[in-house]
Amino acid sequence: MQKIEQGSLNALTGAAKAFESDFAPFDADVMESFQPDAGFLNTLLSTMFHFWTKGVPERIPFGLDYTRITHGAQASIFYYQEGFRSAFVAVKKVSMPIRTSDPEAILSLPYS
Repeated sequence: MQKIEQGSLNALTGAAKAFESDFAPFDADVMESFQPDAGFLNTLLSTMFHFWTKGVPERIPFGLDYTRITHGAQASIFYYQEGFRSAFVAVKKVSMPIRTSDPEAILSLPYS
């Protein structure tokens, strides 16, 4: 929350995950017994963007200093909605374990 307040991390970047089981410093979950409808994720992501993004017009600072590792690269998420996703992404040579035991980890990227 402090990084989001300071503007060094935006909410969507803080919430980005490659897999549902991944850690995200700005994570959201539903309360027990709440059954979200099909449009809930779009509403949640839109709310996260508009509530936490400062300025008029809303501006997302980007560059390597504003990224975190997700989906195998450094990324800063600009906007995310059904049918449209935008981000600043930097693919750099890093030392990072590949999750080959995960059935969703289909693509293995060479990091060394």
